Amino acid sequence: ISVSAFLLNRSSDLLVKDWYNCRMVTCEGDLAYFNDTCQKPVLFGFAASVTDDPITIMTHVINYHNSKVDQSKSFTLASDCQITDPRTGDSKQYEITYQSTMETIQDLIKTFGGVIQVYYEKQVVDDRVTWKRMIRWDDKDKIVRTSDLQPQTINFGRNLLDFKCNWDRSKLCTVAVPTGAQQENDGKDEIGDS
Repeated sequence: ISVSAFLLNRSSDLLVKDWYNCRMVTCEGDLAYFNDTCQKPVLFGFAASVTDDPITIMTHVINYHNSKVDQSKSFTLASDCQITDPRTGDSKQYEITYQSTMETIQDLIKTFGGVIQVYYEKQVVDDRVTWKRMIRWDDKDKIVRTSDLQPQTINFGRNLLDFKCNWDRSKLCTVAVPTGAQQENDGKDEIGDS
């Protein structure tokens, strides 16, 4: 069996081989590189000299990540990101704690909102083409740019050969709790086998 592929991302440790000797490799996206670093604690907005707008905080997070990894795992924050700061008044402090860069970015999105998007920007230096990994953080209504979208359609059997959906059984309901106006099951909270 001969397999050749060009992967921009890395494969996870999960490699599966079935009865027919077909192999499945699970690949992580570029954002998985943020799990390779931990942030150093910083308090933004504590002193008047420290700016605390969301883009400045995200720039700090990405720059710190880039200082701890090699160039192949680094990101550049797009220069035209736009995030509306929902904080008002004196509550404009933001603290970064000892956690992974991915957890920090997820916390930033939870605090300030918006969506992040990873894309590649083509660069030509001395007739040599390179691709720079970019990250964009914008309000949800500004993130989709038509120039970043690919016009290729996905057709099952043509460029999508297989699809598998995994189900988390812990999210499956096994007991129903009635929330109606009146209980009719001898005062028990649950409805199910006893």
